[in-house]
Amino acid sequence: MILFLDFDGVLHPVGSTPAQCFACLPLLEKFLRIEAPSWQVVISSSWREYYSRQQLLEVFSPELRARIIGSTPADGDPALLSTWGQQAIIFPREIQIRQFLNQRGLSKENWLALDDTPGWFSGGAANPNLLLGNVSMTLHHR
Repeated sequence: MILFLDFDGVLHPVGSTPAQCFACLPLLEKFLRIEAPSWQVVISSSWREYYSRQQLLEVFSPELRARIIGSTPADGDPALLSTWGQQAIIFPREIQIRQFLNQRGLSKENWLALDDTPGWFSGGAANPNLLLGNVSMTLHHR
C-alpha cells in the first residue's frame, strides 16, 4: 500500500503557527509503525513545491523517512495536462497521484490518500482511495 500524504489540514490545522506544524505527526508515525509497517509514503502536500526533498524529509523520524519513496508531480506540471486533459484541473491531487503511479509502473489500485480536500478527488469524500480529514480524526475512526 502507498499512502499519499498531505500536510496542511492533515498533520496540523490549516494556518498553524510554526510551533504547531506537524503536531499530529507522532500519531501518524505510530499508526504506520504498528498498523501499517509495510506501507510506503509519498508526499502529496503542496509543501513539496516550496521546500527541498531534504527539508521535507527532516520533519519525519528516520524510520519513516526511509519509507518515503518520493513526491507527486507539482501543480502546473505540463505532463499532467497533456496526459490527463481537463481531469488534471478538475481533480488535481488525484491526477498527480495517478501520474506518480503511472510513471513508476505501480499499482493503480493499491493506494490511499490522506488529505483534507475532497474536491481534489473524483467522487469527492466518497472516493474509496481517500482518507478524509486530519490524522487524529481519521485514524481514530478507522
